[in-house]
Amino acid sequence: SSEETISEDFIVETTCATFHTNIVNKAVEKYHDIFKKQSKGLNIQLHDDLQTIHETCVKHANLYFKQAKKLPGYAQKYEEKLKEELEQILKKKLEETFKCRKDFVDNCFKKASENFQTSLENLTDFGSKEIKKLKEEITLEFLGNFLSEDEDNFEMADSLQTAFADTFETFLKQKSIREKELIEQPMREMKQKLIQQYKTRMAEMLENTPTCDSATFHKFHTHILNTIMETFTQAAVGNNFDTAVQPGIEDSSQRLYDEMIENISAILEEFEEAQKYIEVETNAYSNVIMQPCGDQDSLTFHQNEVSSILGKFEENCKFPVDSKEREYFKLKLETSLEEVYYSNKAKNWIHEGLKEYQQQMKRSANSCRSSTDFQKAHEKVKKTIFDSFRKTLQDNCSEHFCREQEKQLGIELESAFEEMEDIFKMKMNADQVSAEELKEETRKFYHNAMRKHVKPRTYMNPVDLQDLHKTTVEAAIEQSKAKPALKKMLENWLQSSFQKYKDENDMVLNYEDGVEPAIGIDLGTTYCCVAVLINGKVEIVRNLQGQNTTPSYVRIDKQSNEQVVGFVAKESSHRYAENTIFDAKRMIGRRFEDEKLQNDMNYWPFSVVQGEEGPAIEVAGNQYPPEQIASFLLRQLVTDAEKFLGKTVTKVVITVPAYFTDGQRQATIDAGEMAGLQVLTILNEPTAASIAYKMERFHEDARNVLIFDLGGGTFDVAILKTDAGSIEILAVDGDTHLGGEDFDKAMMQYCAEKFQNEHKLNPFNGKDSTLKVERDKAKQRLRRLQTYCEKRKIDLSFARSTTISVDTFQGATDLEVTISRETFEELVAPYFTKALQIVERVLKAAKLSKESIEDVVLVGGSTRIPRIQEMLTQFFNGKALNHTINPDEAVAYGAAVKAALMNGNQAKKMFNFKSIQDATPMSLGVEAFVHGVAGHFSAIIPKSSKIPTVVKQKYSTLLDNQDSVLIKIYQGEAHLAKDNEFLGEFILKGIPPAPAGKEMVEVSMHINDMGILHVRAICKSSRGSELLTVFENKGRLSQGTKVRLLKEAQANDPGVLRRSYRRFLSEKGTENHGGFYKPKTVRKSMR
Repeated sequence: SSEETISEDFIVETTCATFHTNIVNKAVEKYHDIFKKQSKGLNIQLHDDLQTIHETCVKHANLYFKQAKKLPGYAQKYEEKLKEELEQILKKKLEETFKCRKDFVDNCFKKASENFQTSLENLTDFGSKEIKKLKEEITLEFLGNFLSEDEDNFEMADSLQTAFADTFETFLKQKSIREKELIEQPMREMKQKLIQQYKTRMAEMLENTPTCDSATFHKFHTHILNTIMETFTQAAVGNNFDTAVQPGIEDSSQRLYDEMIENISAILEEFEEAQKYIEVETNAYSNVIMQPCGDQDSLTFHQNEVSSILGKFEENCKFPVDSKEREYFKLKLETSLEEVYYSNKAKNWIHEGLKEYQQQMKRSANSCRSSTDFQKAHEKVKKTIFDSFRKTLQDNCSEHFCREQEKQLGIELESAFEEMEDIFKMKMNADQVSAEELKEETRKFYHNAMRKHVKPRTYMNPVDLQDLHKTTVEAAIEQSKAKPALKKMLENWLQSSFQKYKDENDMVLNYEDGVEPAIGIDLGTTYCCVAVLINGKVEIVRNLQGQNTTPSYVRIDKQSNEQVVGFVAKESSHRYAENTIFDAKRMIGRRFEDEKLQNDMNYWPFSVVQGEEGPAIEVAGNQYPPEQIASFLLRQLVTDAEKFLGKTVTKVVITVPAYFTDGQRQATIDAGEMAGLQVLTILNEPTAASIAYKMERFHEDARNVLIFDLGGGTFDVAILKTDAGSIEILAVDGDTHLGGEDFDKAMMQYCAEKFQNEHKLNPFNGKDSTLKVERDKAKQRLRRLQTYCEKRKIDLSFARSTTISVDTFQGATDLEVTISRETFEELVAPYFTKALQIVERVLKAAKLSKESIEDVVLVGGSTRIPRIQEMLTQFFNGKALNHTINPDEAVAYGAAVKAALMNGNQAKKMFNFKSIQDATPMSLGVEAFVHGVAGHFSAIIPKSSKIPTVVKQKYSTLLDNQDSVLIKIYQGEAHLAKDNEFLGEFILKGIPPAPAGKEMVEVSMHINDMGILHVRAICKSSRGSELLTVFENKGRLSQGTKVRLLKEAQANDPGVLRRSYRRFLSEKGTENHGGFYKPKTVRKSMR
């Protein structure tokens, strides 16, 4: 037994405690079971609902407790304990419910905010009404998560509005950031691309031109920088950004522009730092280089120094290893050091050679008996010195360096010879009158003789003046009785005296006093040029921009109808695509239905419509015929000439393609008259070029010359025979719709196809849309593409490939197409082939072979295309092409000479042209019956006939008692009249009654110097006649329209009134009817 005994009370108490604790635990479990059933498994309960459930559960727990208790004396204590424990359970349930409710509410808030954020992203209108409506919808959806009787609903709704405000503010900030990124990202990408382009092109320059100097290097840098910055600026302005981001485009592009300048400046600084390093090292080396003390010693020193300097360069160079830049500057440094060394060596070699020359010449002077002997001795010794010097150089130096040093040696030897020759001559003439006295005596005789023949302020043919000088010099020297040694000296002295007479002669204008100057105008498809013969020579007139050529662009202001002409109009054409007109030359004199005109209209950004009298350009509801556009160009060109001359100009010679029809020539004259000008003549462009060619070779013997004139829009080929003072056009051919513009359009089509294949977008979509916005975008897009194609086409004349890159070309999509020279040549091969076919035709028409052509002269900007030159060289069996005349200015040059010849006698005396005979580009004839076939074209004036010319052809009547005949005039080479160009028609009446074939009608065709056709028909028996000066009716402006347009021009520009060709205003149009008839038998007959 234990020492301690357990009391009975303790045992009872412990037993009761255990018993009642189990009862309490069972009651609590009962509470939880009832609570779970009452709450239906919901984690969140309203406070009142939770209290009710609690009370129910307490009842069940107490009931269980009471039923289970067996010892009443201990029950009260554990009943209180049960109550306390149930209260703790309620408190915990309340806390859990609160937490669950809070999490649920927070989750609902989050979903509502996200829903609000998403809805804002999809909104396009951020007005207060739209935002309020959106908030109400989302709030209702939010409150739907809670019981309507929940007293916290109003409070939560207020909190939700606060959350909406915060979300909206955050959204606006994020939207601003996204918009800014939307603006800057494309620009930033472009910046990186252009910087890379700059690096690439600079590296290519370094690789292709390893010996360029600093000035050339910096000039090339400036050119590349201007090009890429122009691209960047145009892209920044031309991007079609959404209106929401438009306000920030200028600031963003300017900031990125500045960043790009900084980056490129940093690259250039690296280049310039390397260049400066080379200059410093080269200068330092030139200061320490040893004087020669034996070839091997100096060479060893040089090699060691170069090796050391190049090693330092490798250590200090900042360019990456194996980069083109590092290799370039290393090569340049090495080349500079080599030049310093060998320049120093060359000075010694030159000194030694000069010393040897002087010693040998001193020995030769003792044996020479005349200046001729002394000159021969000089040439012999000079050759010996040169051979030795050249051998020494070629063993050590580059070809370029050798040429420079040989040039320097030659200067030194000639200078030494002059000194020694003077000593020799003075020695030979020691017993004669002093040289100075002899010179003065000879000059006096020369001036007295010249003044007898040269009259003050009277122009003299330069050749005659030169001949007079030569004769006078011979007489002056003869009377001086100078010895042969002094004759050459006297000739040189008198040459300076002759310069005075030459200068005075050149000061005389090429037109007589009181006669206005006449100018020549090359009215080109893409560019125009103006020239004038003044002061005895042809001067090209510069425009306001200082350029020799003016773009054939006219911009018409939509509000004021004012015109901007030339460079400014072209540069802004992508911004004013719809009202900037170009290619007027391709429209002038054509009918609206013309197939070529309709094809061109697909590419033009401006609108061409059917006007009252032919095609017209429509701008802001106003219609402008092509002649009027051409008159705007002519007016500006004449204004430039007037500023250049300081005189009023009204007389002009305008050039046209040789293959222009009679109607196109007349339309060109109309344009001149509408500009208030007197058109002295219309001159064929190849003929004008041939005059320019002849001016360079005025006294050469007869030569057969081919003029290949390929410009911006037209193509002419002419074969001419030139002799002293004469030009005869043997044959002419061409195409008025073949030139650089067609090459541009071929590139445009290629780019459009590439773009459509890559992006599934057609650049031509919208051009003819009825919606102005869509139409304007399409026209602006096509104009930008044509501008870039034109520039890159020019690049391909100097580079093997190029990239046409147009940012935001269509919408936000960029166009980027790389095109090689080979691809370009494939695209335009049909045009090149056509050009060669025309060359073959004109040779055949002139009855000449390839071998008989002595010069192939290139005219027009498109002849700079390498493939054109290659094809011509191959076609003429390797013959070198003639590049002596400026292809852009030759036509205007020739037109100026022609204008001067037509304007006054002085030019005729000065140039002494015996004749300039042109030829017809196409056959001219009538519609007639031939071999019983109707509609036959009966040629009266064959192609390539000399003009001016008169040709007559007889036709017989077709019907019995026929009293009239319809004369229809055509121009062309087709057998059927309808396939040729219709020029005009008239009716001959008054034919006496007679059987068919008895009455004869004589048709006489006369082409004047301007290429204008006059047709006369005469009935041989009655002598009745009708005359028609052919003005191609279809597509031509009426006389009334021309007068109206000229008066409008005078109202807007008083200068037109000042220049107005008044005879034009008084002319009246003549209405004539006519047409050719058709032979019935072999005999040509007319109805």
